[in-house]
Amino acid sequence: MEDIEAFLAVVEAGGQTAAAHRLGRSLSAVNRSLTALERSVGVELVRRTTRRSFATEADLAFYRRVKPAYTEISEARLEATNRRVEPAGLLRIAAPVQFAAAYVVPAIADFMQRYRRIEVDMKASDRPVDVVGEGFDLAVRIRELSDSSLKARRLGELRTVVYGAPDYFARHGRPNRPDDLMHHQCVLRSTSE
Repeated sequence: MEDIEAFLAVVEAGGQTAAAHRLGRSLSAVNRSLTALERSVGVELVRRTTRRSFATEADLAFYRRVKPAYTEISEARLEATNRRVEPAGLLRIAAPVQFAAAYVVPAIADFMQRYRRIEVDMKASDRPVDVVGEGFDLAVRIRELSDSSLKARRLGELRTVVYGAPDYFARHGRPNRPDDLMHHQCVLRSTSE
C-alpha cells in the first residue's frame, strides 16, 4: 500500500520531492517505494531525470486503474478501524424467558446505551437452542453446561428455593437436600435451560 500511495502521490503532486512533502516521508523513502512498485509490475511507471519526474501516457493508464482501487481499500481500512473503535452490527442473543425478563433485558438496555451502533435481536425461550446452528452470538444458560467447543463464562449462581405450606411440612417433614424432593409431592417449574 505504501508503494502504491507513493506512486499516486508522485503523479498527483507532479514529482517525487512534492510527493515526499505531501506524504510526510523522505525523498529516499518515496524513491524506494516507486522502485519496489515498478519491480513488482515489471515496468517503469515514473520517468525520472536529474531535474524532474513525470508519468507517461501509459503510466497514467496504470494510475487511472489503481487510484479507484486504492481509494476503496483505504476507505475499507478506515471503516474497519472505526468498527474496531465503535462496535456496530447485529448481536443475536438467546436466553430463558424469566431470566431474560429479569436480568438480560435490563443488561441489554444498558449495553445499547453504550454501543448505539449495535442492534440486538433477543430470543427468549425455555427450549435449548443450537447456538451455532441457529446463528446466535450469545446464549445465556441456567445450568451446568455439557462439554462443548463453545466458550462459556460463569456469570453467577442462582439459589433454588423450596416453598411449602406449614401444614404439609408438619405432615411430611422438610426436605434438607435436593435429593429429598424425590420423596415429596412437588409442583415444579421445569425448563430445559
